[in-house]
Amino acid sequence: MLYPKCDREILKEVIWAEGKVINILNTLYWMTVQVVCSSNGKQKAQFANGEFPFFEFIVAQSRTLFAGNTVPVLPDGRILMVLEHRGPNIHYPALPKTITRANGEDINLGSIGSLEFPGGTIEKGEGIKSGLLRELAEETGLRGSTAVLYYRKHPTIVHNATVALGIIHSVIYLPEGADYERYVENDGGLHVFALTEEEIERNIAGGAISSGQAALLGWLLYKTVKGAGCNALVSHGDILREEVVLS
Repeated sequence: MLYPKCDREILKEVIWAEGKVINILNTLYWMTVQVVCSSNGKQKAQFANGEFPFFEFIVAQSRTLFAGNTVPVLPDGRILMVLEHRGPNIHYPALPKTITRANGEDINLGSIGSLEFPGGTIEKGEGIKSGLLRELAEETGLRGSTAVLYYRKHPTIVHNATVALGIIHSVIYLPEGADYERYVENDGGLHVFALTEEEIERNIAGGAISSGQAALLGWLLYKTVKGAGCNALVSHGDILREEVVLS
């Protein structure tokens, strides 16, 4: 379906001013199409006060606030992931449909399955930590223990030339005795799996783990936190480190 005003005609009603942001379209869930008036813009259009350049891109961000996901690291080094279902995968039928070995078994992703780190929307009025831990508990069943949480300070990441992600990525190191549920009833039912680093790396390389937003960016943060430069990033304030309680 084409929206009557989702084209350049709407810009003819807007006065161009450097740096001005215009919301062209709000979608049903959490995407917004924006135009930014900029003298460096790659495209030009007719505005109310003349022809000017602009940028157009999608903001992938909840209307309430933003979203977050967490890489949960078990004491034995395995990492929890959940089997989600994502509509866009229908456009990529050639993607591998089987994850190689997790919990000692192979996982059939089906036609739109996606293995991701647990996460979801952080609601308005809910703190970053509270939102991350709530989503983690809802999607894995993890509760009732103290853990160490690392998370990025800023929620928005420029994912590519046309998408800005309003997402907080985090890593949580779980204590001895932490246990998770293999299946939770959240979001229509989620299967939870524990993978080794080697299994995750192999399946990213093979294309079976492929979600940039919900897997690859989180994995990048995990490798950053695990790396030698993490303490410097924490000291600088780019990555925050806190002890938290899973409630």
